[in-house]
Amino acid sequence: MNNIITYETKEAQSQFPDISVVVITYNQEMYIRECLDSIIDQVTQYSFEIIIGEDCSTDDTLLVCQEYLHKYPQHIRILHSIVNQGFLRNYFSTLSASRGKYIAPCAGDDYWCDQYKLQKEVDFIKNNSGYSFVRTSGYALVEGKLEDATSYHTTAEGDISHIAIYGPIALASSVLFEKTLLKYIDFEEILNRGILSEDYLTFSIWSFHTKMGFIPDKSIVYRINQNSMSHTKDWNRRMRMAKSAHCVAYYLQDLYRDKLPAYFKQSVDDKYYLKLLRIYYEQFNYRQAKKIVKLIQLSSSKQKKMVIFAHNILTFLVLAIYKKING
Repeated sequence: MNNIITYETKEAQSQFPDISVVVITYNQEMYIRECLDSIIDQVTQYSFEIIIGEDCSTDDTLLVCQEYLHKYPQHIRILHSIVNQGFLRNYFSTLSASRGKYIAPCAGDDYWCDQYKLQKEVDFIKNNSGYSFVRTSGYALVEGKLEDATSYHTTAEGDISHIAIYGPIALASSVLFEKTLLKYIDFEEILNRGILSEDYLTFSIWSFHTKMGFIPDKSIVYRINQNSMSHTKDWNRRMRMAKSAHCVAYYLQDLYRDKLPAYFKQSVDDKYYLKLLRIYYEQFNYRQAKKIVKLIQLSSSKQKKMVIFAHNILTFLVLAIYKKING
């Protein structure tokens, strides 16, 4: 925390709110106002703070955040890193500084579209014994158009550990959880393993320790930014994300080996190899594709076609050209 400057009023410093809304931001001056406005506009009987993790932006993001601090001194605290930490360390630092009983993250380029989001989510946890985590549905903002984002999350409730290890769980900015769940997260271990994203891993870990709720209301807008790590078209960054996802799955296996099916490791490996295979198709890299297909054991019928096509250079080139044209 030596490289972090905290901006807060004495009024905010003395408060211990019910909810900490954690906003992680870097170079988002175009979006951060919409994000903060949507949080400030929440209608709830519960007190809340907005704690902003500002990771040494090179644009005017910090100035915008300071503008909101002066405008809403009772709500906002800023943790400004004077050296760029990277997304994950910034997120963990900000989480650790939160004071609320409940935590609700919201990415600096996302925003909430339901004024009663916080009220509904805290009420859900209070009214449902054994639940420490709840999430909602939402929208994806793609090239200025809102689209239903149901495919980004499960609608299951209760014990969802059997679902969590295989698929999407929640829109990250839609969740609210009890701060006590942080005891299950080893921040330094996650960072040391080369993991790049926080949401899928932390949500999966929690699914083994608590029941998870789902509110079907659409409460958030998830902005799909083509320059982000999760949606980039850059091959090297995509490989890094694929490796990160692989590390996440292996970490889950290390933590919950006795609770996972016997075929989990091979399915994890196959998922990773198939991601690499898709990238090698786009690169027309037949040599690497041939190496990868030898490692793949399990795959769906659709994936098997891609594997089969990689065995022969002519069919490989045909599929590679097709993927290049059709995306």
